[in-house]
Amino acid sequence: MKTLCSAASWRRPAALLLVLLGFTAMAAEPGVDHPLLPRYPGAVLQGHDLQSFEEAALLLSRPRSAAGGWQVDRTLPVEGRVTYLHYEAPAGVSALQVFRNYRDGFVQSGFEMLNVCERPCLEGNLGWMKGPMKARNLYLNGHENNQYLAARRGADHVSMWVNEMSQRTHVWAFVIEGQPMRTGLIQVQGHSPLARGLAEKGRFDAYGFLFDSGQSVLRPDSAPALQELAIVLRENPALDVELIGHTDDVGQPDANQRLSEARARAVAATLIAQHGVAPARLHAGGRGASQPVDPAQHELARAKNRRVEVVARMPVAAAPSSPLAAPPGAPALPARRVGDGSPQAGARQDGVQPPAPPEQAAQGEKPSGTPTASEAVRAVNEAANTLRNLKGLFGR
Repeated sequence: MKTLCSAASWRRPAALLLVLLGFTAMAAEPGVDHPLLPRYPGAVLQGHDLQSFEEAALLLSRPRSAAGGWQVDRTLPVEGRVTYLHYEAPAGVSALQVFRNYRDGFVQSGFEMLNVCERPCLEGNLGWMKGPMKARNLYLNGHENNQYLAARRGADHVSMWVNEMSQRTHVWAFVIEGQPMRTGLIQVQGHSPLARGLAEKGRFDAYGFLFDSGQSVLRPDSAPALQELAIVLRENPALDVELIGHTDDVGQPDANQRLSEARARAVAATLIAQHGVAPARLHAGGRGASQPVDPAQHELARAKNRRVEVVARMPVAAAPSSPLAAPPGAPALPARRVGDGSPQAGARQDGVQPPAPPEQAAQGEKPSGTPTASEAVRAVNEAANTLRNLKGLFGR
């Protein structure tokens, strides 16, 4: 006798298919893994961002509390193709376990460890590190068991935090692949090394502004460097520049910060007094020893770090026909500083201020739009990802 299936029985497979399709949609992640940063087995990718060319900064010293926020005395600015990745590890895996696996894996695969900051590396919310790390508006959060490492291999760098939030371990990582920037977007006339540097990169490390140790009075033998910059400004009337002083790491951070600012102001004042440069075209500030060219602690490296950085800056009111405008078809440049990010609101008119710490994110808070997988989806991901061997994924 032939049995007829009821309508309800026909609907059950369809419902199951819809559920599975729903799981697939929920399991879709916002990006893909980076080959230099293997996924910890069972982790779920919660956030992803890729910029073909951007800035970032590696932390070379432990963050310290200062002026109601957090400050990092030594950072290493880097630029290139920047990938941001935020993973959530499976339940029951500690931040210490994840951090040490990554640390050991990087070392085994030939990375040089620039900084390993054990827990608690930061006794505050991770959101405070957006400014020092040049993390733009990317999501960083959590304050429990913060651990940090910075590593490099060749021209590639990795900056990583591991912490705990809402009883889960989280990995917040930046992979910076060193590569040349698209050039020719800033049209600076001239054939001097300074003019070529500003035209090609938007910035130039000048070593010809000379000072005695611990002093901020320009020495007479700085005249050629002053003359070179004055000529570049005269030949490029639409060009403004930032003068950013940098010191070595000898001495106290606060004293180095003040010295770097005073040296940049001395260069600006001399250009105004001796070469007739309009004050509005010069913007002076300092970074102390916080952004070394070479983080090594020997005299040759320290000599590289003592410099005045010249950064091209477009006038805020520049018209599209300005000599500094981008060529047709190129992405529009911001009407602000070109080489080192836009200046912060409220910055002093006579100096470059480090970015203010962002507001502390609420513990466990997720920004709108952040994907969150269900426990069932997490179980599916864990079953697949545990087949990966962390050590095997690291490679040259």
